Amino acid sequence: MARLKSDRLHDVVRAVDELASVSDFDSYADAAIRAADIAVLSDVTTYNDVDVGVGQMTVRTRPMDFVYPEGAQEFLAQHADEHPIIRNFSETGDGSAFRISDFMSVREFHASRLYQLIYEPLQVEDQMALALPSPRDHVIGLAVNRGRRNFTEADRDSLNLLRPYLAQTYWLLHERETVRRRLSAARLVLGQTAVAAISLSSPLEELTPGALVLLYRFFGRPGTHSELPGRVEGWLGRERAKLGEAHRDEPAPLLTPLVGHREAHQLVARLLPGTDGPDVLTLRQIAAAEPSASQLEDLRLTEREAQIARLLITGAANSRIAAQLGIAPGTAKKHVDHIYRKLGATNRVTAVKILLELHLSS
Repeated sequence: MARLKSDRLHDVVRAVDELASVSDFDSYADAAIRAADIAVLSDVTTYNDVDVGVGQMTVRTRPMDFVYPEGAQEFLAQHADEHPIIRNFSETGDGSAFRISDFMSVREFHASRLYQLIYEPLQVEDQMALALPSPRDHVIGLAVNRGRRNFTEADRDSLNLLRPYLAQTYWLLHERETVRRRLSAARLVLGQTAVAAISLSSPLEELTPGALVLLYRFFGRPGTHSELPGRVEGWLGRERAKLGEAHRDEPAPLLTPLVGHREAHQLVARLLPGTDGPDVLTLRQIAAAEPSASQLEDLRLTEREAQIARLLITGAANSRIAAQLGIAPGTAKKHVDHIYRKLGATNRVTAVKILLELHLSS
């Protein structure tokens, strides 16, 4: 590679800056053309994506009103092997910058169908193009064209210096678009199954809209130093500790769901450990169901205590329990204390958690 002069290097740096401003895959082709125009002067610059498998070609050009002769795109898509630069890339895998004049004399070029169908009507006498690493069955090329055979080695070096940045930007945007499509599909599936999800990345990312609001509604506001409520943060720490203590040759430990309740509903949170990405928190909201009669009998609750246990699940306070059952608040409190002892609970939160887990396990 010849040593580029400082002004040419400056142009390449400007071209790279142009690529750095691209934020979405749809605008990549136009940005690639602008970058090539900064690096190398040309009469016409084209971005070509040839789908060899189906014989189709997508083209972007500068100037924008540039029009290929009728049938030119179909010819290139179906007879790509007649283009010396495309053929060289297909045979060697070398996508660096080459000129038509590297392979064909003026006489050979003028005698070719390629020239007669495409380049002669466009008054193009030489083309220099590079190919990018691309998906299977695709040939992606960026070409600069001139009306004379006067591309220099410095022009070639400029394009070759730009090529890695063109390729890197293309694949970064391609991967981002792939992730976007997969995320969209995952959101659709989650929406159909009434499950909300949060990626436990930093920062947190809602995989379904409204997931964080749902989490906060049932478990409280986020902590001072965390985006998660304190109860959720503590539970995650305990579940991750289980995973960390598990030996590689042992079955994965059983992870315990976290259950929150609000009025007549409950929210079941589950940790899905990430394999090649962040962990995921899934949330499923369901109506607060009562434990079955047989489950309450197994706990040796009296009929009245069973009634109160069902009210506890809804979040009812002792005064509300008393009013609903027509008993004194003090009597309601005694019944609640008896329920605590039979459940092995020390407070209302623990008692409700046990009762809810009875329902979840049924």
